[in-house]
Amino acid sequence: MIHSLKIFFLKKFRLIAKSIGKIEIKIIHYIKFLEWKKIKNYKNLKIEEKFFQFDEKKNESYIPKKMLVCISFFFKEKRFSQLKKICNELINCGDKLEIFILTNETNEEKIKLLNSEFKEINNYVNIFSVKDLGHPYLLTWSHYTFMKDKINDSSYTHFMYLEDDIFITKKNIIYWMKSRELLKEYNLIPQFLRIEKNDNDSQFYYTDIIKKINLNKMPKVHDAKKKIAYSNILYPYQGCYFFDRDLMLEHLNENSSSPDFVSNKFTVENFFIREKANIGLMYVNIPNGFFNRHVIPIILNDKIPHDSCMIRHLGENYTNDNSSIFGKINIKDIFV
Repeated sequence: MIHSLKIFFLKKFRLIAKSIGKIEIKIIHYIKFLEWKKIKNYKNLKIEEKFFQFDEKKNESYIPKKMLVCISFFFKEKRFSQLKKICNELINCGDKLEIFILTNETNEEKIKLLNSEFKEINNYVNIFSVKDLGHPYLLTWSHYTFMKDKINDSSYTHFMYLEDDIFITKKNIIYWMKSRELLKEYNLIPQFLRIEKNDNDSQFYYTDIIKKINLNKMPKVHDAKKKIAYSNILYPYQGCYFFDRDLMLEHLNENSSSPDFVSNKFTVENFFIREKANIGLMYVNIPNGFFNRHVIPIILNDKIPHDSCMIRHLGENYTNDNSSIFGKINIKDIFV
């Protein structure tokens, strides 16, 4: 009887503690928002509306000169075609490009089978079998060995890490490159938003955003006419990171490139060991008044993120799973 009462009260206390934690997060966010309102230059974003006109020929100068891409691939033969689709698009995203696919599979015959999928683009793709992982979830961290090696080669200008179901296009890259130039003075980083297509209505939904967001309460930078803004959001996970050389050096010299890194206890997301591998600089050296360093471009009149920041989460497994809380916010309905 005594133990039953203890369990009852402990469960109640746990619920109260959780509620207090959520309230504390809201308070912290509100304090950050008030700090943001004190910033003098957040209304000085120098941007024109035609900035988001992505003519490939006119924007060719924004293509990375030499890019390293690492992809963690948990070996499944049924996902070969998906991985091939990702790589075929990536080779258009840099003047020079090297792709390293890191897999947990060690069987030589299966590795040969995977290699055969890329025979048409094998001058871009290298496949490595990662041995002695210790735990399968640490596969996502194995790419740092390659990043630390290639950063010593000054010819590499950009670095990308992807989960094995993230589809990024040339348009996404141009958006990031152009936005990076604008945001440097604010110490902010352009963000991607993962989206999925729903089989029932053929509409696109955000993979990671589980609640609508009050845009008026988000820290942001915008132009003087309040037409375009780059804003924080509450669910900034993107399943990848993309850095220029300066950001990659910063990341590798910070604890954020270690599995032991504790990002921020006042986030609305809990990142597990696999996901932490691609958080990057999201919670490192955050500018005063901001929740994190990631911001998305928004057309303020419409309250809709610009589609150039949207990347496909292939498999569409969240939006088509009725039991999941993810993948349920339409791309037109993110803000209230």
